[in-house]
Amino acid sequence: MDKKLFIKLKNGKLKPERILDLHGWSYQKAFSEVIAFITVAYQDEKRLILIITGKGNNEIESDNYFLESRRGVLRQAFPVWLESKELRHLILNVTPAHSIHGGDGAYYVYLKKNSQNIPA
Repeated sequence: MDKKLFIKLKNGKLKPERILDLHGWSYQKAFSEVIAFITVAYQDEKRLILIITGKGNNEIESDNYFLESRRGVLRQAFPVWLESKELRHLILNVTPAHSIHGGDGAYYVYLKKNSQNIPA
């Protein structure tokens, strides 16, 4: 990602092509939906997507992401999900969203170009 594009992204000047809001979802449902959402966006040749995890509040200190009563679970797990074998090769850049798009409770995911759909 070039510097000019990154600055526009950080300043909220780029409009996401697709948005996924995970508010109120369980860990497992959110995880599977994020994989499907990013995969379909990549296949559809979208480059900039926004995923809203929510900020969470009153966090309990624990490393167990499966505690449904814990707050901020999706926000903390999201970066780990992006490192999964299904997704890491599709993603060029991930950065927290500008305040107009959710701030610390959302992430811009900038996808690589889909080279499979480019005509030879």
